[in-house]
Amino acid sequence: MSNWKGKVVVSDKLLTVGAFADMLNVPKSFVYQLNHHGTGPSIIRLGARTVRYHLSDVLEFIAERTEPPRREETLKYFDPFK
Repeated sequence: MSNWKGKVVVSDKLLTVGAFADMLNVPKSFVYQLNHHGTGPSIIRLGARTVRYHLSDVLEFIAERTEPPRREETLKYFDPFK
């Protein structure tokens, strides 16, 4: 993830926990677990209970976890001889 400490990026949109969860199509509790375990994108703490995410960090987080389908999974849906 990007290290935003000391950097100000005005053009990068900030996302709420709900918006991040919606992007992943998961409940907000999943996002809170990512925060708790330190496995999610970097957060911006605006208050004791208010956090935001840089859109670029969220997109990077998703890209790092994107993998091509396994060959067996591909063949399950594609049969060139049909």
